[in-house]
Amino acid sequence: MGRPTFRRAAAVLAAALLVAACGDDDTTTTTADGAVAEQGEMADGGHSHGEGIEVGDADEIPTVAITATPDAKSGINLQVQTTGITFAPEHASSEHVLGEGHAHVYVDGEKYGRLYGEWMHLDVEAGEHEIRVDLNANDHSPLLVDGEPVDDVVTVEAPEPPSGHGHAEGFEADAPHPTVALTVTEDPKSGWNVHVETTDYTFAPEKASTMETTSGEGHAHLYVDGRKIARMYGEWLHVDEDLAPGDHEFRVELSANDHSPYLADGAPIEAVQTVTVEGVPEDAPSADDADQVIEVEIANDSVDNGGRHEVSVGDTVALVITSDVDDDIHVHGYDLYADIGPSGPATVLVEATMPGVWEVELHDSGLFLLELAVS
Repeated sequence: MGRPTFRRAAAVLAAALLVAACGDDDTTTTTADGAVAEQGEMADGGHSHGEGIEVGDADEIPTVAITATPDAKSGINLQVQTTGITFAPEHASSEHVLGEGHAHVYVDGEKYGRLYGEWMHLDVEAGEHEIRVDLNANDHSPLLVDGEPVDDVVTVEAPEPPSGHGHAEGFEADAPHPTVALTVTEDPKSGWNVHVETTDYTFAPEKASTMETTSGEGHAHLYVDGRKIARMYGEWLHVDEDLAPGDHEFRVELSANDHSPYLADGAPIEAVQTVTVEGVPEDAPSADDADQVIEVEIANDSVDNGGRHEVSVGDTVALVITSDVDDDIHVHGYDLYADIGPSGPATVLVEATMPGVWEVELHDSGLFLLELAVS
């Protein structure tokens, strides 16, 4: 069977911007430098990502409780127990649906990643760490009760990795042999959503890194282009990888509790999928196409060239933003988003079709960048 291939549709950028100007919902575009920008209104009446969604009046108010324990090999094993919410990774980065969503995990105040299930392995250095988990809607808006986020915080000590630790050569599975299938799809906001389906196999994250190797249970290891990305403790994982244009191989391998690879008649039990990332088209809109260019620099939590910028209705504004931290740019009102980080500037094109004063901020940190005064 051939490997499925998915292509990033960067060529739709110009059309997507035109649609956004007409007010259609849930439009996803790719900025001229490859950063992803999203535009659209939420199904609950235009609630913006980052401002939060009040759920205190829901029939069942969501709760979250976390337990973090040192992993015997390395890092931390995180267990998240919830009520009043159903994890819906297949709907991540789509419109808000009451009672659905996922979680965001923070380590020492920095966003570590999305959580799509009950368990997650945190690959952190040895030492004490503060772990915080908050619940989010499908569109990534934090869930609020009486204006406060639904979250939980614990502190845990990650161990020093044992010296001389290595994986066994392989663990021959009993018949019927487990199987695994892999599906990788591009997330509408950023990164990739990985889904694995297994037979004759049970994920047992509570036994990870133990010597209790029971046939038919364990966890999975995920590799991208031969590089190990993460352990998988369940069917879903979000991979926040900004892949360069070209072909990339995702491979998932079933492992026993002690991390030795599962074997079926001596061969690893694994699945492989190739995804293709398209380059940015030469004719994609850029800052050169804008009526106005606003360059902003973020360094040490301060903003250079922030404040209010006057914009004429109908103009195209290019926000060219450099940053010394990883975060998400959010243009309020127009609901545009783009990833930002030290690797290079992000460009967000705004079709100024709506009069008003619209804030631009960093989503995760809440740092105010500037205002667009459109008139």
